[in-house]
Order: sequence, then C-alpha cells, then structure tokens
Amino acid sequence: MAEEKVKYRVEDSIAYVIINNPQKMNILDFDVYDGLFTAFESIEEDDNVSVAILSGTGDKAFICGQDIATFRVSSPKEVRKFLRKTLKMFTDLESISKPVIAAVNGLALGGGTEILLACDMVVASEKARFGLPESGIGVAPIWGLIRLSDAVGRKKAKELMMTGDIIAADEALNIGLINKVVPHDEVMQSSVEMARKITGKAPFAIELIKSAIDRKLLPDGAAYTIEGSKYFFTTEDLKEGVDAFLNKRNPTFKGV
Repeated sequence: MAEEKVKYRVEDSIAYVIINNPQKMNILDFDVYDGLFTAFESIEEDDNVSVAILSGTGDKAFICGQDIATFRVSSPKEVRKFLRKTLKMFTDLESISKPVIAAVNGLALGGGTEILLACDMVVASEKARFGLPESGIGVAPIWGLIRLSDAVGRKKAKELMMTGDIIAADEALNIGLINKVVPHDEVMQSSVEMARKITGKAPFAIELIKSAIDRKLLPDGAAYTIEGSKYFFTTEDLKEGVDAFLNKRNPTFKGV
C-alpha cells in the first residue's frame, strides 16, 4: 500500500481508511488508487472487520477531485487503462461485502462525490460541500453517469452533472445524496457511532441486506461508460479545459 497517501488501521471491528494527501486537498492520484485497492482487499478478507469508515486527512477536504495530471494521456491504450483503473476503484469499493461509511470532513468534489455513491452510508460535516464539476474541463463524471441518478433521481442528476453546481450539506441531505449532517467536529464520532450500531448486528443479515439492495446496481453500464468516456481524451475541449483550469481562466469550448 502507498502508506504515505492512504492510512489503514483496524480497531474494535472497524476498519479506518484515511486518504492522506492533505497538501493537495486529498485528491485522487495513482498512488491513492493503489492504496485504496489494497485497503479494500484487506477489509474484504479480514474476518475481524465488520464495518469500514472512509475519510480524509485534515478538516478542509474529504476528497477534492481527481488529480488533473491523470487526464494527460497520450494514446487510446492509456485512455482505456486509465478509465478501467478509475472504474475498478469504484466497483471494488461498492462490491465489498461489508458496509462502508463515508465520513465527509470537508470538500467532496468530482471523484470525492462519486466515491460517496459507492459507499453504503454518508455522514457529513455541516461545512461539507459536494459537486461534480467535470463538465467544466471537458469530461463527464464516470461513476456519476452510472450511479448518481440512483441516489438523487434522473432530473437532479442531470442538473448536478450538467451545471457543475457545488451544493451545501443540507441540500445534499435533502436530495438523498447523504444520510446525515452533523457539526464539523463530530463527523468521525458520529460515523463511529453508526458503525458500532452495525457491528452489534448479525453479520450475515447485514451482508444480505447490502447485497439484496445493491443487486440492481451492478455496473451493467460500465462497458458503455468506458466506451463513451474514452472519446473525451481525444478532444480539443479537454485540452482547453485542463489548460484553463491550471491557468485559472474560463475555458472556451468548441465542441471538438
């Protein structure tokens, strides 16, 4: 595991997975991906783990999106490899047989909001903010395309992904994106309390509840999403979007 980017520990049947990239607002890069893959495997295989909590280091960001550098791929083969790795991270998280609670301690943007869609429950700080701004740099949110409408409905999903609006915790609660909003300094405590309620229940019952509810959410659209998303990486709009983001200017998209 890339220990410097993802911290993992187990205490009292609860696994804690903490993304530790605070200098970059806990963004998702390939080191974080590798650390998460190892953590997810450990959660699944460890019989001493009943529930997992996923969070980020610090009090500003849960996960503030995808590292823009990962969008810079130079061939169709690299594009497909990147998309498959990204999608695998979400599917591996969602397919863990044990419940995963997201403790959102700050900004959850782009991949930060998407990763919530693969978790089972979400406890958020009153200061947390959520959004899928990918269309502003010329791409679409891969996991958002597959899962967001299941959480918030088709019309709201379209609105969030098309406008890129950033929403507050209260609105995220109202639309069903998260489960609970708590004072900022109580996020982890409330997440642990929720986890402990689950650890006291019958493990087979918990596993059946999760698998029965999630069975209709299997990623039938994954192949379609990969095929559709790979074209973003050949567009001039993506180059323009990334350059505008890095240079802090408004992009000029041309649809090419």
